[in-house]
Amino acid sequence: MYAIRQNKEGKSMSTFEELAKTVAELKQEVDRLKAARECSNLVGRWLFYAPSCRFEEICSLWAQHSEGTRMEVHGFIYEGIRGVRQYFLNENIAHDNLELRKGLMNVQVGTTEVMEVAEDGETARATYISPGLETDVYRNRPGFEELVADLGLEEGKAYGKWAWKKYAFEFIREDGIWKIWRFRQYPFIKTPYERCWTTKLPFPAAAYENNGSDRVSSSPRWFYGVNAIYPDYDPD
Repeated sequence: MYAIRQNKEGKSMSTFEELAKTVAELKQEVDRLKAARECSNLVGRWLFYAPSCRFEEICSLWAQHSEGTRMEVHGFIYEGIRGVRQYFLNENIAHDNLELRKGLMNVQVGTTEVMEVAEDGETARATYISPGLETDVYRNRPGFEELVADLGLEEGKAYGKWAWKKYAFEFIREDGIWKIWRFRQYPFIKTPYERCWTTKLPFPAAAYENNGSDRVSSSPRWFYGVNAIYPDYDPD
């Protein structure tokens, strides 16, 4: 027979039932903590792979067949794993070209992590502020004329920039494995290293006009300006 006692509400409950409930709650909490660690590692792997242009590995971190997979970069939205691969493998010219990778060193650091795992343990989300640096070698590309004039670039010249961004991630359990589900990048400072961050670089919009994105975001892109107010809850 089970031992019976009165709970706080005055109702009888067996110690076995209470123990089973406590074990289930603890298991759920441990599972959510493990999920948070696994999702955090996905972001860490992305940031580790990116400087060496290991874009195939980055694509492998993404959900491969879950509905709603999406990423947003530079205000352009890419749908599904097809869109993710389009951005990383087709629009990053240094992906599989070692010659074009010479001189590149683009590093972002994930800080201020806020990670939340849903109660059902099937989805999660996180935000980061990401200070970074970008080191590029200029190659003659159409659409960069304003940027070239602003920086005095010439073919083969290296130049460095500060690049601060915010990231919003969503994650999903796909076939029992945590994957990146949705991503949005919020750039807010990009300036040459020798200039004050209040002077932003011209955005080479013309260079992205014929990219392979599915649509343009309707959300405004915030950048610092003398009359700009830093946005609340962005990302939410």
